[in-house]
Amino acid sequence: MDIVTSDPIALYSVKGELILDGKTNSGGFVFYIPSRISSRLTIDDTSHTNNHSTIEISVIKNLDFKNGGANISTKDEQELNTILQLLAKNKNAFIEFTTHTDTKLDSVSAKKLTDQQALTIKTYFLKKGIQLFRIRAFSKGNSSLRHACLVPSACSEEEHKQNRRVEFSILKN
Repeated sequence: MDIVTSDPIALYSVKGELILDGKTNSGGFVFYIPSRISSRLTIDDTSHTNNHSTIEISVIKNLDFKNGGANISTKDEQELNTILQLLAKNKNAFIEFTTHTDTKLDSVSAKKLTDQQALTIKTYFLKKGIQLFRIRAFSKGNSSLRHACLVPSACSEEEHKQNRRVEFSILKN
């Protein structure tokens, strides 16, 4: 499974302990991660309950929706295409994603915006051939902030940008 970026990635145990950064020299995992994302790869061994392993890849992307709205930009398409490649290579994988925004909007408007963004991303995946049953979309508005900006002026533009994100999880049984 390949992921493409210039940012670092780490492999963690189920307990959250760092196992390694980057890639192994012994033919193990090789990570390629798109810039401006953070990723976490976990492999949960569920062999004690069944004969399958669950693989989860969590990716956080700061998509730049056109004009701060719900339309995908060309740059966003490039970011989403890396996820499409993973889904194309892994027909048993499915995707969950959650859209978030900052506190520049009131909570009702923020939820409406992230609802629209989630629908836009879901529609994009559907148009690219990903079956509906492989897509789970959620939106949080500004209810799950990385930086608590009780008033918009309390945060820098960079902190607002980090609050505006889409969290993707690719799951495979």
